[in-house]
Amino acid sequence: MNRKFNLILLLVIFSSILFCALLGFTASSFLLELAKRTFDNPSDQLERSQIILYSLRLFLNYRDLIEPIDTSQTTVEFKIKLDETAFDVAIRLKETGLIRDSTAFLDFLVYAGIDRSLQAGNYQLTGSMNAVEIAQAFIDPTPEDVDFIILPGLRAEEIAALLPTSGLMIPAEEFLDLINNPQGLHLPDVFSQVDSLEGLLLPGKYEVRRDVIVQDFLQQILDALEAQFTLAVINAFEKQGLDPYQALILASIVQREAVIGEESSTIASVFLNRLDVGMQLQSDPTVQYAIGYDQRTESWWKTPLTPSDMQINSLHNTYVNYGLPPTPICSVDLSTLTSVAFPAEKNYYYFHSGCDESGTHIFSETYEQHQSSSCQ
Repeated sequence: MNRKFNLILLLVIFSSILFCALLGFTASSFLLELAKRTFDNPSDQLERSQIILYSLRLFLNYRDLIEPIDTSQTTVEFKIKLDETAFDVAIRLKETGLIRDSTAFLDFLVYAGIDRSLQAGNYQLTGSMNAVEIAQAFIDPTPEDVDFIILPGLRAEEIAALLPTSGLMIPAEEFLDLINNPQGLHLPDVFSQVDSLEGLLLPGKYEVRRDVIVQDFLQQILDALEAQFTLAVINAFEKQGLDPYQALILASIVQREAVIGEESSTIASVFLNRLDVGMQLQSDPTVQYAIGYDQRTESWWKTPLTPSDMQINSLHNTYVNYGLPPTPICSVDLSTLTSVAFPAEKNYYYFHSGCDESGTHIFSETYEQHQSSSCQ
């Protein structure tokens, strides 16, 4: 009797579990279908369990996502900055008063996969747009202005690597092709004979259309550089025995050597002093440039360098060649250019990194002083 009762009990429990499972599956399927109709298709990067979770959260915050804050048609310009995260954007939209709930908005971005495809640029939004419409506006293919930032000390390949996530439609390969063969571009008069734009990409923030073509993009950067090479600056370079391109080459080396900006003019004076007496520059960044991309360190600027690295056969290697390299090695900011035009008046011929890891350098007039000041 007890065995029969236990069997019936097990069947009831099993049936209940099966019923609950079927009910849960039916309910979840209904929820997914309803979410799809209300919020469109979910991201194909999400698993089913994640889609169910986000669908539930979206419906719990339905009002915050579907109802606009007001009916105002006033346009508000909202800028997504380069490398800004979806979380950052959600917080700023809430602070701006364009959405009610930043967490609900972020949930929708993840659900729709928009969190992975946010593009830097300027977007025209209105108060009458609900949170879902605002999110979808961020994937609108209509061209918008984009802020593209070039940092000092980058070689052309590093700048090209920024393009895929910049919001611009310029392929990195097309960008590098024009860098290495700048046909059709108007070069600054003082650089009209150069064969490569390496070092001519002036650091700064450039506001450009998202659909700008590579020729117009590079021309804008070159025009910004040309404006900086005034007659006064060119004359200052001449007093140092340099033409504008030679000054740019030397400044690019100083750019990579100087960790602390205040030392740039002193480092420039060291290299100018060495050039004056026919000494090799012996600058590590020129070796790093000659090596190129290092797979082990995953960097364009290999460190540390080995003794064999110092002997690499390259015109850029200032440990085996005299004088300046044939081209600049990186982008150069205005303060570093100024340090070459107006170097410190010092008698230093040597320097090495300080021993306190502060980024400063120790400068010496003689090789003996240089040796004695080395870090033990």
